[in-house]
Amino acid sequence: MNFLRKGILVSGGQMFGIFLNMLVGMLFSRALGTNGMGQYELFRSTAVIGATIGALGLGSASIYFLNTLGRDRRQITTVSFRIAVVMGCALAVVLGVIIASNPDYFGDVPLSTLVPFVLGVGGFVSTQILRQILVAHLAGRKLVAADLTNRVVLLIGGGLLCLGRWLTPALAITVFACGHMAATVLLVTMLRRDIDLGMSVHWKLFRQLVGYGLKLAAANVIFLLCAHTTVFLLRYLRKGDFGAVGLYSRAVAVAALVSIVYQSITPLIFSRLTKAELPARTRLAERVGRLGTSFCILSFIALQFVAKYVILLLYGEAFLGAVAPLRILAFSLVLLPLLGAVNSLLASDGKALTTAYILAGAFAVVVTVVLIAVPRLGIAGAAVGALCGNLFSVTVGLAVCAKLYGLRPLQMIGLRPYDIAYVRDALRSKRSGLDGVDSAPVTQDPVETDDDFRAFDDGCEVER
Repeated sequence: MNFLRKGILVSGGQMFGIFLNMLVGMLFSRALGTNGMGQYELFRSTAVIGATIGALGLGSASIYFLNTLGRDRRQITTVSFRIAVVMGCALAVVLGVIIASNPDYFGDVPLSTLVPFVLGVGGFVSTQILRQILVAHLAGRKLVAADLTNRVVLLIGGGLLCLGRWLTPALAITVFACGHMAATVLLVTMLRRDIDLGMSVHWKLFRQLVGYGLKLAAANVIFLLCAHTTVFLLRYLRKGDFGAVGLYSRAVAVAALVSIVYQSITPLIFSRLTKAELPARTRLAERVGRLGTSFCILSFIALQFVAKYVILLLYGEAFLGAVAPLRILAFSLVLLPLLGAVNSLLASDGKALTTAYILAGAFAVVVTVVLIAVPRLGIAGAAVGALCGNLFSVTVGLAVCAKLYGLRPLQMIGLRPYDIAYVRDALRSKRSGLDGVDSAPVTQDPVETDDDFRAFDDGCEVER
């Protein structure tokens, strides 16, 4: 199975996962209402941020050590597993104390919900780290299975509770945690042959992994803070009401539906970029940008007309307040492929700190705009803040990559005929790697030639 086919397999799995999430969102929204959904989303955002911090960036660091440095898979997996267990347990304790100490912010949560939640977040740390071992080896089928497990558990458990009319925010949070625990068990089972607990501790490798991972973690954490800080700030600015968080979360959920095609193959792109030479690496980033932005521009236009009907169909009349922020967030979709290409280029060149600096500036922009706009515009102000943060990241990131790698921003907008031929021929190709490029009529492009991508193929051949 060649690289593009693996990307499509993972993309298909992610699209199916998004479909499952959509069903969960529909069920939960109608059963919990705006306030209940807001509390559930607050805990979900807390889990995402907490697990990303706890993972220490080791997942992406593992890709770099396995694919670029050629380190032993068993050593990397064993060290990563040990760190995941320690960090998962530590994070569970810390989050438990924070949530129990702040009932005014998180709401009243019974112990029977808090304990499973913090254990689920601890398991989430393990999946954040160990999943990237599969990404490094392009194990598409296992990736799909691991990614879908928590969503299937959430849909089945939540669906049964909805049918019995027993679903409450506390039970929804509990089922969410159980899904992540199930995904952790599956991942450890998949990697059990590479986990050797009898292996002596490699302290040097431990320090190297953590050192490089922390650089990547800074960028990952700040990126997620940019994405989720609007939820935390909405709750802070409207402490007496979870409804604002519930409405805004539904706008974000709909916007995420149309970005999944690009988002799902980003880890695979990073895995391949680490092996490519610079000219081919830059041209690949431009091509990915073109494919992503073309799709997202069409989605942006469509959402301006159908946003109201989509919200009404999926979540009901109670969530019509999400229409205004959704129309604003739709513009951010166009920027996501550009931002992803910039982040992948910088990460593949080991410049994670550069990405962190850019995202830190974006985070400052988001916080400033949200604090100013939400009191005046309501939840639409949160969407404006997210949009301004994305605009800052893309503008600065493109300027940096243009200087460092010769990235051509104008070449990242609008499909070319040879892009379509590339995808078509790559799908037909039976060789591994991005071989469809060889037969695609890319010579029609006056700038991007077949030689550019042949160099990429030579550096990126994977096992058949």
